[in-house]
Amino acid sequence: MLEPSQQQTNDDTQDGEISGETIFWVDATQQLPDDEIAVLLLHPSLTEPVWLGYFFQNAWFTTQGDQLPHNAVTHWADVPCGPVHARG
Repeated sequence: MLEPSQQQTNDDTQDGEISGETIFWVDATQQLPDDEIAVLLLHPSLTEPVWLGYFFQNAWFTTQGDQLPHNAVTHWADVPCGPVHARG
């Protein structure tokens, strides 16, 4: 189980409804996502450390196809589904 510091909750309030999802950050040294599946990436040395990207053939990439330096990504998380009201 992840430490509380590795969990992030996103609460969304609209029209009096409250919905939220918990983002579970996975240590990239412990587990990797399936190849070519979009995930959130944590690259802590950047000014904006959270990016959308994917893992492919032992390397991390941004969704623009730029390869990230080896060991730059410390954690990853599944992309949240979004608020219930936005899913239809």
